[in-house]
Amino acid sequence: MAPLTNKKRFFADPFVCSDENDPAKFHIFCETYPFSSSKGIIEHLTWNGGFDSKVEKVLENRVHLSYPYIFEEGGRRLMIPEKYQSGRVDFYEPEEFPLLWKRGGALISHFSGIDSTLIKHNGMYWIFTSDRKGLYFKAEDILC
Repeated sequence: MAPLTNKKRFFADPFVCSDENDPAKFHIFCETYPFSSSKGIIEHLTWNGGFDSKVEKVLENRVHLSYPYIFEEGGRRLMIPEKYQSGRVDFYEPEEFPLLWKRGGALISHFSGIDSTLIKHNGMYWIFTSDRKGLYFKAEDILC
């Protein structure tokens, strides 16, 4: 069991990707929700047969962040964190993987997407997302 139980915060929505230089090492990105701030942030830790790093913050915003969906495109790793309060679905790209990320742009503008998941199938991008009203499929305004 991972030693992540804490009365001051909880961890949710882990996404795992392998390390390009060490196939036995994995990067884990997750939402951390400190009860004191009531606002999620995105954090990172590594696994190499055990947790071999401290939990480090990689993204914080004025709005709640969660569900750090990691995907690869054109040899680059990208992230779509949920931040529905911003009113758009953004992607982030690493300046220095895995700890330093910058906003790359909007995938969907004027839509408060929750837990957006992007896949590429037969050369087309599909994004599955929802809003607070119900489940929707949104395929317009994708910029990738």
